[in-house]
Amino acid sequence: MIVHWRTCGEGGIVKDNTNEFVSKILAIALVTGALAGCADGVIRVSYKAVTLSAQGYYDKALPLAQESLAIREQTLGPDHPDTAKSLNNLAEIYRSIGRYTEAEPLYKRSLAISEKALGPYHPDTAGSLNNLAFIYNSTGRYAEAETFYKRALAICEKILGPDHPDTARSLTNLAGLYLDSGRFDEGYVIFKKQNSPYGLGKYYLLKKDYSSAQREFARSLSYTRKMGQPHFLIADHTGLGLSYEGMGDYVKAKERFREAINLTESQWKTLAPEVKKDFLTAQTGAGFTRMDAYEGLIRVLVKEKSQGYGKESFVVAEKVKGRLFLEMLATREAKGKTREDETVLKKDMEYQWELMRLHKQLEAETEADQISEETRNALSAKEKEYSTFIEEVKLKGGELASLITADPIGIPALQSLLDPSTTLLEYFTGKEATYAWLVTKNDIKVYEIPITEKDLKEKVDTLLLPNISNKSRRPM
Repeated sequence: MIVHWRTCGEGGIVKDNTNEFVSKILAIALVTGALAGCADGVIRVSYKAVTLSAQGYYDKALPLAQESLAIREQTLGPDHPDTAKSLNNLAEIYRSIGRYTEAEPLYKRSLAISEKALGPYHPDTAGSLNNLAFIYNSTGRYAEAETFYKRALAICEKILGPDHPDTARSLTNLAGLYLDSGRFDEGYVIFKKQNSPYGLGKYYLLKKDYSSAQREFARSLSYTRKMGQPHFLIADHTGLGLSYEGMGDYVKAKERFREAINLTESQWKTLAPEVKKDFLTAQTGAGFTRMDAYEGLIRVLVKEKSQGYGKESFVVAEKVKGRLFLEMLATREAKGKTREDETVLKKDMEYQWELMRLHKQLEAETEADQISEETRNALSAKEKEYSTFIEEVKLKGGELASLITADPIGIPALQSLLDPSTTLLEYFTGKEATYAWLVTKNDIKVYEIPITEKDLKEKVDTLLLPNISNKSRRPM
């Protein structure tokens, strides 16, 4: 008996009690004596990786999923069905943190193995089709996504029957695609029949029926809290924030956006530098990204215009831009200019890994109810040591400091650097508008400009393309 987690189409809309499901299957396997020897080890590693990923602990889940895949490739071979399951589990983690370019080839390998070893009409094949379709859907390749979703649905209907939960999940994924690609009514028919609060909430948002959207996302949040799924909590809070914003209840909208941001920040801080790539722009469910909550909070603060809204919106914008900047550096593996810079960056990485190790050790001790005062003290001392290190780097030079920390400068400190004749212009470009802050020594004002991220990109491309095409070319 092989235990694995197969998502017959999680697709950003479906929600399952993953922890409960995996726990029950593992218990059955243990009782039947199926877990033994090497198989016992790899199954336990796979189980833990899937469970940790479902709980939002991606930093812990990733190395375990990689280990599971390496073991199965070595012991079973690269074309074994169980290797396909490990490929799928690793790809799911990459998908969850927004690293779609790394998830896609793993899903493709998993699909190829399943089709060859198990046949085109097997539930595992349907699962791989669904997961690959999600990548296509998330990257706007709707025609490809629809083809794969429909193939997966056909398999589930034929093998499992129309009333099986996996068939329902495949149908839900297809409905989500319809919403994302503008075919609202087709999506609504499916979600209404399924009574899906998640899907209906997204549909009502798109139709600007905000009170109905709020009702459905509240229903979804109640379910998600019971299941303990941080990944979908972020999406539920974001959906509620957008609903309240549409209703004009800015106080409640801010509360929900902040809840989503707090959950995102708590996850972000635990991730290793290379795991942070594309984390904020990754989808969390219902087509929302983690970025949507930050942008929503900025937008609501500007709409509400309460006391101090210019300063607060500026801080939020600078925080998310700082996070995105560090993600970009992680992607490009930025290096310092001098040998001294390289030494500082290496030391910073060592601090981050050591802090992450101590956090993991403390969490493990907490789970085992054996908290060590020595570990707690070591973590506290290392955090203070790292904080001192960061301050020293900042004092030496802002350029190098920007490579290792992106915490926004405080408004008073920023304004103290400006002379009376100087105005600082800062901006943040969102999906729906661009926001500009004019900061002077004694004031800060924010303006909403009706230029979207897409509009701005098109204008920049228009300016750049002629210059690129008119450059002289060397004769061949």
